[in-house]
Amino acid sequence: MGGIDALVVSRYGDVARVLNDPAARMRPAGSAAPAPFAGGPAETLWRNAVSMMDPPEHTRVRKCLARAFTRQRIAGLAGGVETTVKEVLDQVDCQGEVNIARALSKIPMGVIGRLLGLPDSDWPSLEAWTNDVLYLFLPAVA
Repeated sequence: MGGIDALVVSRYGDVARVLNDPAARMRPAGSAAPAPFAGGPAETLWRNAVSMMDPPEHTRVRKCLARAFTRQRIAGLAGGVETTVKEVLDQVDCQGEVNIARALSKIPMGVIGRLLGLPDSDWPSLEAWTNDVLYLFLPAVA
């Protein structure tokens, strides 16, 4: 994947086995941030990214974040999600060639923007910042 060796698992049993295997940790104990990140804001981001955390730290942070995603909160997002999907699909030009992955990638960005309470006009900035942050974690893919 972008020059990085990766193993992809999708069956529940396989995912559970990997998640419970100490050898499959995102950051083994004592691991250092990648050299280009050392001492700067990128290192802080790398150290504090929930996606890079392992238990028990990940479990603690996830529990805190879960409070923001109650059934009522998610149900309240349904209308905004539907609006986002409709807006994105309405912008797809079906007359010519369509990069469906690029077109549909705007849906999660719009949903996240609505979840954060951002005005639609700020979504392009959110998308650019997201791409920059992802580059920190997958530089070979960018």
